[in-house]
Amino acid sequence: MKKVLWFTGLSGAGKTTRAYQLHKKLKNSIIIDSDNLQIFKKGPFTEKDRLETQKKIINIIKYYLKKKEICYVIVSFITPFKKDREKLKRIFKEKFVEIYINTPLDVCIKRDPKGLYKQALCGKIKNFPGIEVPYEKPDNPDIAIDTLEVLPEEAAKMIINFLEGEK
Repeated sequence: MKKVLWFTGLSGAGKTTRAYQLHKKLKNSIIIDSDNLQIFKKGPFTEKDRLETQKKIINIIKYYLKKKEICYVIVSFITPFKKDREKLKRIFKEKFVEIYINTPLDVCIKRDPKGLYKQALCGKIKNFPGIEVPYEKPDNPDIAIDTLEVLPEEAAKMIINFLEGEK
């Protein structure tokens, strides 16, 4: 069965790193990530912008799910609100796998690979998840990965084991 593997977590949590590690191991997969798509804004992170981005992502996912050669659509986006992730679950139903990349905010701020926290903390980026708006942790993700304990290679194995258990 085709799957949408949705990586959620704070900026700098390690979503993209783990998504690419998984992509290397899963045949017939594609990655949708804010870093590799130019159609997404880098802020401001308003409700309107978030909903617009979500619509675009949903349409891209639906396009790839129709492709015979694609079995896994790997998505890496912060997706800070539970209501948005619940909406995705309703749309994609049994195809949707929520993967929570759990990294403490202070670690993400120290990593800050794109300089987004620095900008948010000095007011240059508004509504940034974890700073001005909350990141609502998933209550019951399909998979939770603590990045302080689980390396990217191990995370990929955990996800593959989960997928094999679903067959």
